[in-house]
Amino acid sequence: MKLRLLRPRDLALALRRMARRRPDEAEEYLDTHPEHWASLVEADPHDAADILESLGDEAAADLISGLDTGAAADVLEEMHEEAAADILEEMQHGAAADILEELAPDEAADSSGNSSRRRGARFSRRSRPRRRATSSSCSPTRPTPPAA
Repeated sequence: MKLRLLRPRDLALALRRMARRRPDEAEEYLDTHPEHWASLVEADPHDAADILESLGDEAAADLISGLDTGAAADVLEEMHEEAAADILEEMQHGAAADILEELAPDEAADSSGNSSRRRGARFSRRSRPRRRATSSSCSPTRPTPPAA
């Protein structure tokens, strides 16, 4: 399928619709037109994030892996946290670590912080395996009877 649209916004809208209805075709189009994917990411990372969320995790990870680290971080910041974490888990560890490093807070940040960097820290925490609480650590507390 060929999409002959000149404006990135028009391309984004068409690809978003295609990704929702026919994700395999959207993936194939993006794989065969990397220049369109790159221009879309540069023009609006939010649109790119919407498209990736409609694709499978493996396909989205492949597309993110083809971007430079900064652009990949921009797109992941626009995604729902859970979807971004799923994509990072599908990626090779080195590439995912590079992106997480771009998202993670750095020592030079001022005390007010940057919301996108805080989101990066949440992605980092979500990409680590969680420990389940044991029954001994989750014992209910009993209410104290009122004093008479």
